[in-house]
Amino acid sequence: LPPRISDRLDPKMAAVDVEVSKKRSVGGTIRPDEFVDVWLSTKFTVGTGKTAIETPLQTLIAKDCKVLM
Repeated sequence: LPPRISDRLDPKMAAVDVEVSKKRSVGGTIRPDEFVDVWLSTKFTVGTGKTAIETPLQTLIAKDCKVLM
């Protein structure tokens, strides 16, 4: 069995599960024990019908996160 996640965390760290497609994960080149920034990419719509405006939004939500798996 691989090491438990809790054994791989530094003190005061917490693990979260984030699903990322291979395309969005730098072509699958991100490896365990690397550090990454996590960005939220989404679109939101203001208004309805013909007056609706769709706006993309990207924002940094976490910096220097350790990749566990």
